[in-house]
Amino acid sequence: MLLIKEYDFTPDLLQHARDFFLREGRSDIVLKSPHSIAARYLLVQEMRKLWASDFLPREGIFQHWYYFFSTSHSGELIAIIIGKQKVAIDIEEIKERDSSLLSESWCDDWTDFYLQWTAKECVVKFLDLQSDDLPWITVLEITPSPSSNEGELAYCQILSSQGKKYAVQSYFRDNYAVSYSH
Repeated sequence: MLLIKEYDFTPDLLQHARDFFLREGRSDIVLKSPHSIAARYLLVQEMRKLWASDFLPREGIFQHWYYFFSTSHSGELIAIIIGKQKVAIDIEEIKERDSSLLSESWCDDWTDFYLQWTAKECVVKFLDLQSDDLPWITVLEITPSPSSNEGELAYCQILSSQGKKYAVQSYFRDNYAVSYSH
């Protein structure tokens, strides 16, 4: 079982999320960034569909014994992944940055850069590493792979960290790069 969804971030979504957590007595979550509040709200809604209609994370713990999850947000998009085994997801809006990033990463364009960047961030999350560990993660191979959405470009990337290899699936949605691992 693997659920991957992307959601548009809207003011209405944020208001629903804030109202929900305040109603449930979780004012600690309402203090987080707007995208983080919305991502947690969407995660709770999806967990309720999968597991139990009354699912609510316990005080200080945003985890359930039967599922693993990861969230990410960039620009106006939020992504979540839920699975029965360890999972990770990263999403980034494709936009130009300091051009030195392209030359340092050996990428030809921003699309390639974000394809690799989200895959590396995904491995960081999957292994519970820190962003400082990104330079130690190497992309070994990028190959096109079948996509579940017709016309969507998808890739399987093989990355290396600490002598081990990890497979990451990547795709593009509109002007976003998304990578996930499970």
